[in-house]
Amino acid sequence: VVMTVAPLAGTDGDVPRLRSDGRALMLDGAHRAGAVDLAFTLPERGPGSVNWVVWVPRVPLQSIWLQGHDGWQSEPLRFLAPSEADGLLPAGYFIRLPDRWEGPVRVRLHAVTLRPSAVSPAVVTEMTAARYLQRATIVATIGYASLLTLALLGVALWIAARDRMFLAYFLFCVVTVLQLSAFNGHLALFDRFGWMAAAGGAGLHAVSLLFEAATLWVLPRYSGLHEARPALARRSDLAVAALVLLAALVLALRDSMPVVMDYLVPLLWLLGMVAAIAMVVDALVRRVPMAAAIATAVAILVGTVIVAELTWRGVIVDSFATYYAYQMATV
Repeated sequence: VVMTVAPLAGTDGDVPRLRSDGRALMLDGAHRAGAVDLAFTLPERGPGSVNWVVWVPRVPLQSIWLQGHDGWQSEPLRFLAPSEADGLLPAGYFIRLPDRWEGPVRVRLHAVTLRPSAVSPAVVTEMTAARYLQRATIVATIGYASLLTLALLGVALWIAARDRMFLAYFLFCVVTVLQLSAFNGHLALFDRFGWMAAAGGAGLHAVSLLFEAATLWVLPRYSGLHEARPALARRSDLAVAALVLLAALVLALRDSMPVVMDYLVPLLWLLGMVAAIAMVVDALVRRVPMAAAIATAVAILVGTVIVAELTWRGVIVDSFATYYAYQMATV
């Protein structure tokens, strides 16, 4: 269905930005809430008519809902509080439109974000949305299963060899599962006490920092940095400690620094990527075993993470690959 998107002024009079293609609402910085009018035309209803839904890729939103021209309003959907309508492993926001609607339709979409996000709605059939959900569920399931299998392998090798490197590998895999499940919105499915919902966007920032800390903790050990460059290894360990402390601080001050962390966390990730690349390049120069394989994996991961971040922020037009390639690269 062809759709036009028109931004609406907020209570402060400011009009939110749209993505460069005019099809997504940009929520970032001070504009953490916004609304757009969606205009489209639905076919006339008849026997066997399909059901239509508004589908939005599952970016971290505090809430999202639709308000119809005839007084109809959908139930709010939340990233950190998945509902049964979201499916077994949520992959998008799935809002079914009333069966009575046909012809020209105008509906208002409201969204409140947890971190800078591009809200990209599309009007599709219910069957098409189910295919989107199925495809994303398969990718997420493969990612989780692979990482958990690798984690168990690390434990088995540690028990057999008593080499702490395998224990480090196990812990890294566990943190990676937390990272992916948090940003997929799946970790909230197991949050019986509501801790993730209470932490809000700060919880996502904290998990990001922990993943970066785990990466900068395990890479020096695989690249032999402690033996070859002890001074640099100590600095890396200090950076890891600082990242863990910052993650704790972000959770403690979650209501005080959301906008700061929206920009500080990506900057720290960028610095961490530079450090990771420097470590693997140094390992290549020193001819460390498996350095080429690790360097290739790190390069692919860095590239796909940058693409995913630019997609979330609306710089790159979203697609299935831009959202999920980094998950396969992580595995």
